[in-house]
Amino acid sequence: MVKVYIIAIVMFWADPTATPTNDSVEITHLHGLPLYFETVQGCSDHIDQNIDALKEYGMSVYPTAHTVKTIYCLQRERNIDKNEV
Repeated sequence: MVKVYIIAIVMFWADPTATPTNDSVEITHLHGLPLYFETVQGCSDHIDQNIDALKEYGMSVYPTAHTVKTIYCLQRERNIDKNEV
C-alpha cells in the first residue's frame, strides 16, 4: 500500500431536503487508466487544468445538484499494480 492523492468532487443542492446521503464522487480513472497523484501539487495542478471537465462530470453523476460545492485532493492508501501505466 502506498499513499496517493485522489480527486473528490462534492456537490451542492440548494434544497437541503433534496441532498442525497452520498453527495460526492471520487474520480478513479481518466481515459480508462487509473487516476491518482504522488503529490498534492500534482493533484491540484490537474484540477486547475481540468476544472470545467471535472465540474461537468460531477453534474453528470448528480444531475439534480445545483452546482459543484468543492473539489478536493484527498490522500488515500492504494495498492498500485506495477503494470498500470
